[in-house]
Amino acid sequence: MVFGNGALGVEPREAVCQESKELAKFQANVNYVNVVTMTPDRAVIRSLGRDGQELDKTEIQVPALK
Repeated sequence: MVFGNGALGVEPREAVCQESKELAKFQANVNYVNVVTMTPDRAVIRSLGRDGQELDKTEIQVPALK
C-alpha cells in the first residue's frame, strides 16, 4: 500500500524541475486508492475515489514467455 502526499502529515513539496512542473498540472486534491488486478498476461491498475468512481486506469500487458 502506498500513501500519497500529506497522508502521513508530510506537506507536499513544490516541483523544482521543468518536467515535474508540467506533471504537476495533472494533480488533484482528492482521496483515492489504487487497485491492482493481476492475471498471468496483464496487470490493470485503477485509481478509485472515495465514492468508488474510477479516476484513472492503466493496463500493462505481459509478453508471452516462450
